[in-house]
Amino acid sequence: EKLSLGRSEVFCDFCDERKQKAVKSCLTCQSSYCETHLEPHHRVPRLKKHKLINAVENLEDYICQKHERPLELFCRDDQTCVCLSCTEGDHRNHNTVPIEEESQQK
Repeated sequence: EKLSLGRSEVFCDFCDERKQKAVKSCLTCQSSYCETHLEPHHRVPRLKKHKLINAVENLEDYICQKHERPLELFCRDDQTCVCLSCTEGDHRNHNTVPIEEESQQK
């Protein structure tokens, strides 16, 4: 069980001296970024394809334990988050939608 230090702020993994507050976390890189260090994700073509979410402390919770890929979809049949590989196996032919779409429905 992780101990909470009573702060939910997430800091940039790449700031050296003074850690800046992270604005986004990348599920593909498994890192959190401040505005400055996030910039390549907006500019570099291969990084633009990465899955960015609002900065979170527990990035491992957003990764599929079975396939070690980002949880990008929600399986409405099983009411659980799944990765793209899951949709080719256990969740094949299930009703899946992007996580963002499902969270807007609630």
